Amino acid sequence: MDKAQVLEEVKNVDWQYLVNRQEAVLMSSLTDQAYAHFEKLTGLPWHFNFTLRLPTGEVLFSKKELDGLRSIFSQGDTALFIHFQKRLVRYLKRFETISKNIENTDCSSLSQEELSRLFERFVEVALAAHNFLAPIPIADKVLSLRILEKLPEASEQQKQEWLGILTFPDKENEHIKEERSFYTLAAAYKKKKFPEQLQKHLAHFAWIGARWYWLNSAWTEQDFLSRLEEFFAQHKDPKKEIEHLHRMREEETKKFQNLYGELNLTLESELGKMIAITKEYAFLRTWRTDVIYHSGYRARGLFYEIAQRTGMNPEDVVYLSINELSVMAQTAKKAVTSSEVELRKQSCCKVTLQGKYLILPGKEWEMKIRNTLHLPEEKGSQVQGKIAYPGKVQGKAKIVFSNQDNAKVLRGDILIAVMTFPNFIPAMEKAAAFVTDEGGILCHAAIVSREMRKPCIIATKHATKVFKDNDLVEVDAEKGIVRKVSS
Repeated sequence: MDKAQVLEEVKNVDWQYLVNRQEAVLMSSLTDQAYAHFEKLTGLPWHFNFTLRLPTGEVLFSKKELDGLRSIFSQGDTALFIHFQKRLVRYLKRFETISKNIENTDCSSLSQEELSRLFERFVEVALAAHNFLAPIPIADKVLSLRILEKLPEASEQQKQEWLGILTFPDKENEHIKEERSFYTLAAAYKKKKFPEQLQKHLAHFAWIGARWYWLNSAWTEQDFLSRLEEFFAQHKDPKKEIEHLHRMREEETKKFQNLYGELNLTLESELGKMIAITKEYAFLRTWRTDVIYHSGYRARGLFYEIAQRTGMNPEDVVYLSINELSVMAQTAKKAVTSSEVELRKQSCCKVTLQGKYLILPGKEWEMKIRNTLHLPEEKGSQVQGKIAYPGKVQGKAKIVFSNQDNAKVLRGDILIAVMTFPNFIPAMEKAAAFVTDEGGILCHAAIVSREMRKPCIIATKHATKVFKDNDLVEVDAEKGIVRKVSS
């Protein structure tokens, strides 16, 4: 397909913004090719043909195709959601198991044929797991709306508060486990066993920094040491922080039990069953990405060995598609030139047209795609969203798109992100408040804001575009408004 054909195809698609994810080519190539197997693996009759991923992270799908997926979930009964959940867990656990096996394999000892077979096995289970990335937020939103419709008459704000209480996940995700482990590490700081505990913490949680298959961004020993210095600079007590985490979980459980009783809910009722399913989906929403990113990180030794045998810098594998790596695993020859890799590092659009995945490297492609799309510029000095945790505070805005941006967040700043993720925790510990473009009442930012007791406004749609680094902004999480005070 030549340049003119690609641009014409892009122009004719009914694009709709979905999320912002600055994914490595390695990851996006897996995700966008996974959906070719969607119906077979999930049991849902959804057919996928188009995606567009811009270098700045915007992910666009066909509106018609997204509406089709929403319609499937909207028309589904309880059995559909349970069936989908079981398949999700099955394929994600399979991916986790295979990736653990790969991590424990000395790939350098494998023949080329064995290396290729192992890689194809990874691709097989990875494609199955990646099918569950786009659907879960849509399913979660459908379930939340159903609960809101069935709750007793009340103000919208009251219903949203009830929703957050009723569907708060019982199970803990990795960011909670990491936070508790970090406080234990802080309690051991400068003691005899600290070096040993630091290495243990690193072994368990370094992968959190490697979100979206950016394998080279894994957390390092220095990252944790810097975070500890900041922790103690705020005069925090690790034992009190651990106690707070425990108390917060107990309070959420008590709130749930009290509200459940006040609303006369039962597990056998339709609303009770829906709440139970939604609580599980709230947990799975983060769990599935944790498994996918951790599994990709676990397989890094396999990727690096494939690259090394071709003479490629192993760190550059994140700029290759899964198909290109497959060719390299089979032939032990480079599938992409060094100049092509450098071009992708500068700028890289990824597009799927009629199910065919294409990489469009370089600034020239980016400009042509943007001119074809005519994406609107966001203007104004104020945004409004949903209150995730109340409070009112002023501070300097810091726009955070990836954990590489964590370092620019200073104590008292306002962290503004498309969404927050576990690898943003070091920055969130320093920030005075959080603001996100996306997210529901049970998104990562909403849950962490409760744990950290910091004002948080979610679902503003475009805060990352309205505000710039160092704008002085006021977060009014009593009214759900974020406004620019001055620059």
